[in-house]
Amino acid sequence: MQNLTWVTAGLTDRGLKRKDNQDNFFISQDRALLVVADGMGGASGGERASKLAVETIERLWEEDKPDINNAKSVEAWIQNAVAAANTSVRTAALESRDSPNMGTTLVMAVLSENGHAHIGHVGDSRATYISTVASSVEGLTSDHSVVMEMFRRGQLTKEQCRVSPFRSIITRCLGHDENVSADYCLKVMNFGDWLVLASDGLSEVVQEEEIKETVEKFECPEEACATLLEMVLSRNAPDNVTILSAKLVSKKDVPGKATVSMPQVTAEK
Repeated sequence: MQNLTWVTAGLTDRGLKRKDNQDNFFISQDRALLVVADGMGGASGGERASKLAVETIERLWEEDKPDINNAKSVEAWIQNAVAAANTSVRTAALESRDSPNMGTTLVMAVLSENGHAHIGHVGDSRATYISTVASSVEGLTSDHSVVMEMFRRGQLTKEQCRVSPFRSIITRCLGHDENVSADYCLKVMNFGDWLVLASDGLSEVVQEEEIKETVEKFECPEEACATLLEMVLSRNAPDNVTILSAKLVSKKDVPGKATVSMPQVTAEK
């Protein structure tokens, strides 16, 4: 694993139905931290909430990175980062007259060059793992949502969850409660494997198997992200969408920095 590294890319788009983009994302220059936040609470409130969450985590990363080769250190850092981001958003909400209900989802990944992907999430933004060798896909997060709770109780099928009018109601987010913790998981990845982080603007219209089939066609994350966005836009893009991808590759195949941020704005239709 010592000769491996990550190549990463990210983009965001407001979609075809929304006037504003309430999503935000961050990819660190060392390609070891990826963050997606999907805000809520009105146009200005949602955008501010997601931006506050991302900026708080970015600042913590710059000030006090964890030992990324120590799983306990990374898990503790993720929980601390989530708590700090929650405090930032909640404080802003309590002080706001216009957006007292602002909040945001969050999904983040800390990546080490030994192939370990540490995932933390709150809400319904997702992390998806694609194994190139096995040609398989695995969701690494379980939505904190009303429909997912009903699915776990056997009250809804997966297909019913996809079309339920309650599918956008989440049960956990940053900014609404004093104390919030992230669900955490560790995924050991291999050469050629992919990780995709995204807001629900992707999962609403593109299924996991389609994500797998798309990224497998490409060598670089930029093309994978751009093609996934094209799929969303071709299906009317009802929500803001943010897509980050990371691939574990050989160091000799990476000539320089591989972090790419491509914010995009779609014209009104």
